[in-house]
Amino acid sequence: MSTFKLNSIVLASALTLTGALPAHAVDTRGHIVAVDHGQAEIQLRNNVPAVEGAIYKVTHYRAGPPKDPTSNVYLYAGRLRVTMPMANGRAHAQILDGTPRPGDSIYEEDAAAQK
Repeated sequence: MSTFKLNSIVLASALTLTGALPAHAVDTRGHIVAVDHGQAEIQLRNNVPAVEGAIYKVTHYRAGPPKDPTSNVYLYAGRLRVTMPMANGRAHAQILDGTPRPGDSIYEEDAAAQK
């Protein structure tokens, strides 16, 4: 194990024990599997279970030639609210705004930013 990785683990453990970092901090990124009539099915990385009511931001990656300034960027594509968590990191979600498409990336909104 590299020194950097070991130091990162020790720091994260110390922050968790002191309460500076929540113990439930997990990778809540994923992607959209399917979209149909205002509903979406999502898949979270590492089969992390979704939390009902959680809000996710959706981003769409626009690829293109390297010299085009409007390509190779992540664009805001909407927001989702989890309505029915399922096994293996899957969940059904309601589309709150935007036009998400299958394959778009999702990540959980910061709870502090919602207040």
